[in-house]
Amino acid sequence: MKKKRIWTGINQKIVIIFLVVINGLIVLTFLINFFLLKDYYARNKVGNLEKVYGIFEDQSRDGHIYSPDYRLQFEQICANFNLDAVVTSGSGDLLLSSMDESSAIPGSLRKVLAENRDLPVPSTSDENPSSRQIRVADSHTHEEYLVLIGRFSDGNFIVIRSGVESLKEAAFILRKTLFIAGTISVILSVLVGGLAARMITERIRRMQKLARRMSDLDFDAKYQRTTNYDELDDLGESLNELSGKLQTSIGELKTANNDLKKGLEIRDKQEKMRREFLSNASHELKTPIAVIQGYAEGLQDGIAQTPEDIQFYTETILDEANRMNRLVRQMINLNTLEYGKNMVSMERFDLMASVRSLVASQKILASGMRIDIEPENEPIHIWADPTMTEQVISNYLSNAIHYCGGRKEIRLRAKREPKRVRFSVFNTGDPIPEAALDHLFEKFYKVDKARSRAYGGSGIGLSVVKAISESFQQECGVINHKDGVEFYFTFDTTNA
Repeated sequence: MKKKRIWTGINQKIVIIFLVVINGLIVLTFLINFFLLKDYYARNKVGNLEKVYGIFEDQSRDGHIYSPDYRLQFEQICANFNLDAVVTSGSGDLLLSSMDESSAIPGSLRKVLAENRDLPVPSTSDENPSSRQIRVADSHTHEEYLVLIGRFSDGNFIVIRSGVESLKEAAFILRKTLFIAGTISVILSVLVGGLAARMITERIRRMQKLARRMSDLDFDAKYQRTTNYDELDDLGESLNELSGKLQTSIGELKTANNDLKKGLEIRDKQEKMRREFLSNASHELKTPIAVIQGYAEGLQDGIAQTPEDIQFYTETILDEANRMNRLVRQMINLNTLEYGKNMVSMERFDLMASVRSLVASQKILASGMRIDIEPENEPIHIWADPTMTEQVISNYLSNAIHYCGGRKEIRLRAKREPKRVRFSVFNTGDPIPEAALDHLFEKFYKVDKARSRAYGGSGIGLSVVKAISESFQQECGVINHKDGVEFYFTFDTTNA
């Protein structure tokens, strides 16, 4: 219902504008004709009379007007200005006439001559010849005339007349013409105005539908411009531009909303991880603290009497203190990595040189456990932080040594890949349970808690490796094999 009202309203307004403008001009022309045309026509006639009188008066100064050769020119001048003229002598004799009855002076003109014989003879210095304008009616035809009577410098008279009836007839014809033109204009105004309104409102209706589809978030709707580009096409393209920007803004808003949801999920997850971290950390620290407290109280109560007992108690306290110190350092290091406070310093160095150095430091422990460690000797240069890289290698190597079984073999390899190196540490032994693989790099997670505690494992080492891989924007993981377990880590070989 609302659309129909808008459509009809615009049509009506355009048609009314056409009617007002066109017919207003016709009415204005009619009023000018009715009130001003007669006076304008009369002034124009008087001007013509005076102009013709001036021409003939100039010709009378040298007598040329009375020459037989001038008669034809005299008649042509009168015909051009649509008027009649007669020239008489001072005594009233007819000297020259433009009328057919050239031998006689019309009665109305004789009367004018008789009543205006007092006109003075103009002097040669007078710029305004003596003349008068009067309005007379013919006694026979009852036709009204504008008459100018003047006197030449030689004393002769001239009477010039122009019919007024032609003015009335012209005014009547013009009014009739205006009436007919007004009627036709009203009809054309309705037809042309309606057609123009339909052309304009059709495009407006298209844009209205487009705007409604945009309000329903249908951004596939586009305005198609016409061949003759105009302001409505400009408005339509503005709607297209608005549709595109609105689509982009809504997309950005949805993205921001999704990011906010993810942020809330991450915050909840981090809060859960924080509580778990505190719980696990307190649990990990509780045991060494309890051991230290118990053995310290034993020493205080004098339970250890012999030097050997005292040595055992003090060594146990020191071992637990060192274990607790390592645990605290690892937690601080992990926290620094996860919150991006540790600046990564990328350098190009030989990965396998660092591997061989760390293997050498673990040789005594590995030999004591009868483990055969086999690192590669070929130089492999990478771009990474050397200190963090040593942490990765050390954690992998330490786990491999403490969990090595079966043939007691550890192999450290580096496989070249496009733009990177995949470093792996494989140890023989039992595979990791499948249920534990997805949790292995979580903080404080331990597959075998009893065995981990036996060698001092805290469950943080692999979490540190995971945090370092994220700092490097690399990958890390674990793969079970039939005869053992492989941990891997990737490094860049280019500084891109």
